[in-house]
Amino acid sequence: MATVAVVLPSLLLMGIVITVLNRFYESPHVAKIRHAVQGGVLALIVLAILSIGQAVATNIITLIMTIAAFALLITFKQKLHPILIIFIFGLIGVLLF
Repeated sequence: MATVAVVLPSLLLMGIVITVLNRFYESPHVAKIRHAVQGGVLALIVLAILSIGQAVATNIITLIMTIAAFALLITFKQKLHPILIIFIFGLIGVLLF
């Protein structure tokens, strides 16, 4: 029940915002807001990547594994599922550490 009390207000607010945005989706002002929000979201994702990266890449082996996983994801983005990359590098981590 506590979960419902925590999640419900956010869901209701998101529903209201989506309803309003759908009405004005084609408006130039809403397009500007969407572009601004996308930039903010990208900045938050980059910040999260840097924060997690500093905690994870603590030695040269984990740094090399991180770069290799990223390179595989970029190179084979449509052919290689990210879960497979996580599984493969998890196994490599078990073998190395």
